[in-house]
Amino acid sequence: MDYQPNMEQQINNDKFSIASFVCGLLSLVLCCMVFFSIPLGALGILFAILSRRSNRQMNLLSKVGIWLSVVGILYGVFSFVRIVREIPVLLNDPAYVSMLDSYYEQLTGQTFFEYWENYGN
Repeated sequence: MDYQPNMEQQINNDKFSIASFVCGLLSLVLCCMVFFSIPLGALGILFAILSRRSNRQMNLLSKVGIWLSVVGILYGVFSFVRIVREIPVLLNDPAYVSMLDSYYEQLTGQTFFEYWENYGN
Protein backbone atom coordinates (compact mmCIF):
# COMPACT_ATOMS: atom_id res chain seq x y z
CA MET A 1 0.00 0.00 0.00
CA ASP A 2 1.22 3.43 -0.90
CA TYR A 3 0.54 6.07 1.72
CA GLN A 4 2.65 8.81 0.18
CA PRO A 5 -0.18 10.82 -1.55
CA ASN A 6 -2.24 10.91 1.66
CA MET A 7 0.77 12.04 3.67
CA GLU A 8 1.51 14.79 1.14
CA GLN A 9 -2.12 15.95 1.27
CA GLN A 10 -1.97 15.98 5.09
CA ILE A 11 1.20 18.11 4.99
CA ASN A 12 -0.46 20.57 2.57
CA ASN A 13 -3.53 20.76 4.80
CA ASP A 14 -1.29 21.43 7.79
CA LYS A 15 0.38 24.26 5.87
CA PHE A 16 -3.03 25.82 5.24
CA SER A 17 -3.91 25.40 8.92
CA ILE A 18 -0.71 27.11 9.99
CA ALA A 19 -1.29 29.89 7.44
CA SER A 20 -4.83 30.33 8.75
CA PHE A 21 -3.59 30.60 12.32
CA VAL A 22 -0.82 33.06 11.44
CA CYS A 23 -3.11 35.27 9.32
CA GLY A 24 -5.77 35.24 12.04
CA LEU A 25 -3.23 36.13 14.71
CA LEU A 26 -1.78 38.96 12.61
CA SER A 27 -5.30 40.18 11.86
CA LEU A 28 -6.03 40.41 15.57
CA VAL A 29 -2.69 41.99 16.46
CA LEU A 30 -2.95 44.55 13.63
CA CYS A 31 -6.63 45.34 14.24
CA CYS A 32 -5.89 49.07 14.59
CA MET A 33 -4.31 49.06 11.13
CA VAL A 34 -7.52 48.53 9.20
CA PHE A 35 -5.92 48.05 5.81
CA PHE A 36 -3.98 45.05 7.13
CA SER A 37 -6.47 43.59 9.58
CA ILE A 38 -9.42 42.98 7.27
CA PRO A 39 -7.52 41.36 4.35
CA LEU A 40 -5.45 39.21 6.72
CA GLY A 41 -8.62 38.06 8.46
CA ALA A 42 -10.19 37.17 5.12
CA LEU A 43 -7.07 35.22 4.16
CA GLY A 44 -7.15 33.43 7.51
CA ILE A 45 -10.71 32.27 6.88
CA LEU A 46 -9.85 31.24 3.31
CA PHE A 47 -6.83 29.19 4.43
CA ALA A 48 -8.90 27.48 7.13
CA ILE A 49 -11.49 26.48 4.53
CA LEU A 50 -8.76 25.24 2.18
CA SER A 51 -7.25 23.14 4.97
CA ARG A 52 -10.49 21.22 5.32
CA ARG A 53 -10.44 19.40 1.94
CA SER A 54 -12.75 16.46 1.24
CA ASN A 55 -15.28 16.17 4.08
CA ARG A 56 -12.64 16.04 6.78
CA GLN A 57 -13.05 17.92 9.98
CA MET A 58 -10.94 20.96 10.62
CA ASN A 59 -8.10 20.52 13.02
CA LEU A 60 -7.76 22.72 16.09
CA LEU A 61 -5.30 25.10 14.45
CA SER A 62 -7.77 25.86 11.64
CA LYS A 63 -10.61 26.44 14.09
CA VAL A 64 -8.47 28.81 16.16
CA GLY A 65 -7.38 30.54 12.93
CA ILE A 66 -11.01 31.13 11.96
CA TRP A 67 -11.90 32.56 15.36
CA LEU A 68 -8.86 34.84 15.41
CA SER A 69 -9.65 35.96 11.87
CA VAL A 70 -13.29 36.73 12.65
CA VAL A 71 -12.36 38.68 15.78
CA GLY A 72 -9.62 40.53 13.87
CA ILE A 73 -12.05 41.46 11.10
CA LEU A 74 -14.66 42.65 13.60
CA TYR A 75 -12.10 44.78 15.47
CA GLY A 76 -10.80 46.11 12.15
CA VAL A 77 -14.28 47.12 11.01
CA PHE A 78 -14.94 48.70 14.42
CA SER A 79 -11.67 50.64 14.18
CA PHE A 80 -12.50 51.81 10.66
CA VAL A 81 -15.95 53.05 11.69
CA ARG A 82 -14.49 54.78 14.72
CA ILE A 83 -11.80 56.52 12.65
CA VAL A 84 -14.33 57.69 10.05
CA ARG A 85 -16.61 59.03 12.76
CA GLU A 86 -13.77 60.93 14.50
CA ILE A 87 -12.39 62.78 11.47
CA PRO A 88 -15.16 65.44 11.28
CA VAL A 89 -15.00 65.94 15.06
CA LEU A 90 -11.24 66.48 14.94
CA LEU A 91 -11.42 68.86 11.99
CA ASN A 92 -13.83 71.06 13.97
CA ASP A 93 -11.45 71.24 16.93
CA PRO A 94 -9.35 74.46 16.68
CA ALA A 95 -6.43 73.01 18.65
CA TYR A 96 -6.20 69.99 16.34
CA VAL A 97 -6.50 72.13 13.18
CA SER A 98 -3.76 74.42 14.52
CA MET A 99 -1.50 71.41 15.08
CA LEU A 100 -2.23 70.16 11.54
CA ASP A 101 -1.54 73.61 10.10
CA SER A 102 1.85 73.86 11.79
CA TYR A 103 2.74 70.31 10.70
CA TYR A 104 1.76 70.94 7.07
CA GLU A 105 3.50 74.32 7.01
CA GLN A 106 6.73 72.64 8.09
CA LEU A 107 6.36 69.98 5.41
CA THR A 108 4.88 71.85 2.47
CA GLY A 109 4.84 75.56 3.33
CA GLN A 110 1.04 75.58 3.17
CA THR A 111 -1.68 75.14 5.78
CA PHE A 112 -3.63 71.90 5.96
CA PHE A 113 -6.66 73.20 4.09
CA GLU A 114 -4.56 75.04 1.48
CA TYR A 115 -2.64 71.85 0.79
CA TRP A 116 -5.78 69.80 0.22
CA GLU A 117 -7.40 72.53 -1.91
CA ASN A 118 -4.34 72.55 -4.19
CA TYR A 119 -3.80 68.78 -4.06
CA GLY A 120 -5.65 68.00 -7.28
CA ASN A 121 -4.21 70.96 -9.19
